[in-house]
Amino acid sequence: MQNQLQKVIGNDAVEFVVLVNPVESPIYEHKEDVMAAVRKAVLQHYQDVYIVPYMESDVTDGMHFRKTGTPTWVISAVFKVPEEMFAHGLNERLPIKAFHYGLTYWGFILKHLASNKA
Repeated sequence: MQNQLQKVIGNDAVEFVVLVNPVESPIYEHKEDVMAAVRKAVLQHYQDVYIVPYMESDVTDGMHFRKTGTPTWVISAVFKVPEEMFAHGLNERLPIKAFHYGLTYWGFILKHLASNKA
């Protein structure tokens, strides 16, 4: 990453300093049974939502598991409109309806995966 940034900037006077030692971990492709369960859970309540896997750029404990060879994915059960996004700040909070939906969502996904009906 640093080499690419230096190449793009093209100015040797610009210095990059790495503040932490990054943890490298492999990328795992999404599992279709998990994606099917997620789709079913989401579409029960939100018919017009697209389900799109993406790679999260911030720190997660999953990177440590992946580094040991344990496939790890993150699925969020939090659905909020932009005005309700108060993550990782002094005013961090979750709307009550989002909390209750998350419980229903996770229950659905876990039951489907456990029953192999995903």
